[in-house]
Amino acid sequence: DQSIIDETDGVTYKVTAGMHVFVAYGYDDDGVWVSDPAIGGARHYSCSVVNTAAKSMRFMGILRF
Repeated sequence: DQSIIDETDGVTYKVTAGMHVFVAYGYDDDGVWVSDPAIGGARHYSCSVVNTAAKSMRFMGILRF
């Protein structure tokens, strides 16, 4: 396990090696639009793909405002 436990503003979270981070900025009936640093641009993921990915992370996410 190459995960690390970190804390920000009193909230503890787990970061897992090999996981990917992106920012969702919109959605439509077919899925979610994200800004994806792996490709340096926007990408659209279907609702099915988003649900499968979220389920694998037990529907956890990190939000920063």
